[in-house]
Amino acid sequence: MSFPVSIESNKYERNALIFNLGFVFSLEDDDLRSYEPVVRKLAKVFRTLEVRSTRAVGVQLQRRRADEIKARLCHWLPTVRWSASF
Repeated sequence: MSFPVSIESNKYERNALIFNLGFVFSLEDDDLRSYEPVVRKLAKVFRTLEVRSTRAVGVQLQRRRADEIKARLCHWLPTVRWSASF
């Protein structure tokens, strides 16, 4: 499940930053629809963080931050009961 994001700005090499926030779930999960608002909200949060930054962040720094966030999410997501109130 994923949510694509595009940010157009001349601060990027090709005048846009395009990324796709996604999660991979087990086929054994019964109802993945409950995760849709979570994926959408997190993609919008990452977009907002990037837009509010004062300069384009280097690819290596982005990758390191993404790896840190991914590790935290992997520990956090299984412990949360989600509601559709996003």
